[in-house]
Amino acid sequence: MSGILIIEDEESVRRGMEFTLRKEGYSIYPAGNLREGTRIYENNTVDLIICDINLPDGSGLDWVRKLRKSSEIPVIFLTALDQEADQVTGYETGADRRRMD
Repeated sequence: MSGILIIEDEESVRRGMEFTLRKEGYSIYPAGNLREGTRIYENNTVDLIICDINLPDGSGLDWVRKLRKSSEIPVIFLTALDQEADQVTGYETGADRRRMD
């Protein structure tokens, strides 16, 4: 079973994703901020990260930049930012572009 870390401060969004992904058979590790997400990541087997960009304790972009120094784990950014420049920044930071089968 694959483990998915969801770092999202909006509880209703996080719980909705958690419910849907658990129903599909995934192990879910929910976190409401980067500090909690880091702790979960360091102590569990995580195969995918879904991360918000604007979090109460920092930027998901900065967190993933740091993560990329030691890991190639697939990352999906979840954000309300919708400008093309935001998308490019996400890809440059390390958001995953590969197709996951």
